[in-house]
Amino acid sequence: MKQMKAYVLAGCVALLGMIGSIGCVSTHSAPVDRRVTVAPDVSSSVWVTDVRYGQGASDHYTLQANVVNTTSSIQKLKYRVVWLNGEGIEVASTTSNWQDISISGKDIAGLKAVAPIPGLLDFRIHIKAGE
Repeated sequence: MKQMKAYVLAGCVALLGMIGSIGCVSTHSAPVDRRVTVAPDVSSSVWVTDVRYGQGASDHYTLQANVVNTTSSIQKLKYRVVWLNGEGIEVASTTSNWQDISISGKDIAGLKAVAPIPGLLDFRIHIKAGE
């Protein structure tokens, strides 16, 4: 009977160990989102972790992308958001122009953009090194 309890206890400990490791996977690579392009020269220094968008009261979609600086030094970047119509054609807007941003070491910054016209759902975010 004692031997049976030992086997059950060992099985429970193994199962808890497996359950505890689920969802706790550590990775050293940036998440992938087809809507985000990060230039190779900064792709190991900054990661885009979240891209969220929603429709506001004016029917214009707003997006926010969280960018993480994985280094301990300030990262000077340029970014732009290109909005696409239903056919995948770029719609001109001020967000299509490169914007400057600096992110402190080990910090997170939110990039925000509003669609120039109502109903635009698709976009691309481009990030490159700044000056």
